[in-house]
Amino acid sequence: GRLDAIAVLRSLGLTGGEAIVLHLVQVAVLAAAGCLVGAIWGIGVQALAPVLLGDLLPAGAVRLWQPEAVGRGVGLGLVVSALFCLGPLAAVRRVPPVRVLGREADPLPVPRGTGVLTLAALLCGVLVVAWIQGTSWRLAGAFVGIVLAASVALALAAPGLVWAAVRLPLARARLSIRHGLLALARPGA
Repeated sequence: GRLDAIAVLRSLGLTGGEAIVLHLVQVAVLAAAGCLVGAIWGIGVQALAPVLLGDLLPAGAVRLWQPEAVGRGVGLGLVVSALFCLGPLAAVRRVPPVRVLGREADPLPVPRGTGVLTLAALLCGVLVVAWIQGTSWRLAGAFVGIVLAASVALALAAPGLVWAAVRLPLARARLSIRHGLLALARPGA
């Protein structure tokens, strides 16, 4: 979604590496804001737990301020955000400045090796984050395997669901439902 802005920056002299650093900083700032909001919400929920649960929760069971837990949560959130932006950031370097003149100039495709390295870095990063959270390589590996299997299953199921949705008998359906379901099969949907 930022290809046009990247093309403008590239045409003004920004190098591919500088564009990656710029967008990585933007992701880090947004991720930090999201992590801090999440930490504040977490503390708020912990503060409400004794009020909502009353006698079910022993007195003093909730310790609101836990700087280690807040720091760990914010740190893990930043790492996961950085890992999941690796793929889109790999394409930033390849946005041609000529895209300013027309949208037909799509970014050059990411080389297969870069895509494989990005996926490997993402999987290794998620494995390390899962190990940090669970302190067991076996559980972390199982988690990554399950996430990978679920991702593959969803990627394989999506075309089948789109195929089925556009073949539903829609003659009597409301116009908005009919257009919504048929829009699923359009390019770029």
